[in-house]
Amino acid sequence: MLNIENLNFGYKKNESTLKNINLNVDSGFTLLVGENGSGKSTLINCITGQLSGSGSIKINEIPCGSEDYAKLISYLPQVFDVYPMLKVREILEFVAGLKGVPKEEVKNEVALAAQRTNTDAFLENKFKKCSEGMKRRVGIAAALMGKSEVIILDEPTAGVDPGERRQFYRTIKECFEGKTVIISTHILDDIESLADSIIMLSRGRVTCHLPYGEFLSSLGREATLEELWMHYREAEDVTVE
Repeated sequence: MLNIENLNFGYKKNESTLKNINLNVDSGFTLLVGENGSGKSTLINCITGQLSGSGSIKINEIPCGSEDYAKLISYLPQVFDVYPMLKVREILEFVAGLKGVPKEEVKNEVALAAQRTNTDAFLENKFKKCSEGMKRRVGIAAALMGKSEVIILDEPTAGVDPGERRQFYRTIKECFEGKTVIISTHILDDIESLADSIIMLSRGRVTCHLPYGEFLSSLGREATLEELWMHYREAEDVTVE
């Protein structure tokens, strides 16, 4: 479980980008949504340890910033374009090393992750030669390395052809079943296809944290997703854990 208590962060003194964030996120697919400037990227950067605010962030009671915490979290950024001259296999081996996978297990773990993401036929290809969709799959394979319990995906279907998106959803669900997965997105298809629960941010605050079914029914069966966004965007800490 990911636990966030009293998280506040500001890029400038006396300014708050995130305001008193309190969240408990358990296993399943949680979609993080909000308008531009709502604080989604800042929250992700705090969870992944790239930014440090006040309050606490823990995975299974292990605090953010520790070596053990880093081994429990995987992050796929919106632009996954690391070491483009390396082969796909070399990138996955490198990530496996960072995640503490024992050397004698790296080869098998890379092969398994490649098989699960349908990238095994591309392991000897240079990353820069891969299509955008394939790069996304390699990113998912990288997120599978090690024993991560929390997976953060930032706009995972950005740049993916709409025709490939359904298969991509199946890959994400199959690969991360049983994990705590947080997906930041603005694509309605992502939300409808993946969400077990919704976290909405507005002006740096959590205005909604609901199971997806309750979220949809909260304004009545005929409400559109856009109407729901508008409703919760204006709310103040309407949080259900």
